[in-house]
Amino acid sequence: MLWRTVCSTCRMAVSTAYLVVPIPDSVKLEEASFVGLGAIAIHALRKASLQFGETIVVVGLGIIGQLVSQIAYAASYRVIAYDVLAERRNQLQKLMPEDRLWIEGK
Repeated sequence: MLWRTVCSTCRMAVSTAYLVVPIPDSVKLEEASFVGLGAIAIHALRKASLQFGETIVVVGLGIIGQLVSQIAYAASYRVIAYDVLAERRNQLQKLMPEDRLWIEGK
């Protein structure tokens, strides 16, 4: 397995060891580029110090809000999601069943 850089203009990237993740050859660089966004979403949920059975409110369903909502749902939290753009609300609704999800907007 090679260590690859997700940067089209870089010849070399330098980072601390705990921020580097090996990318298997079977994973496309376009797919691997979302690893950092997923880490941000997981970090946000950890910082919230949620307990099992609690409800999370996500305001804004851009890429991070979508990921936070999906990860929280996968962790069995009830999710209340809000966005003013119907397209973002509809995207989340397509991906997640409604048993623990409430989507609101204008």
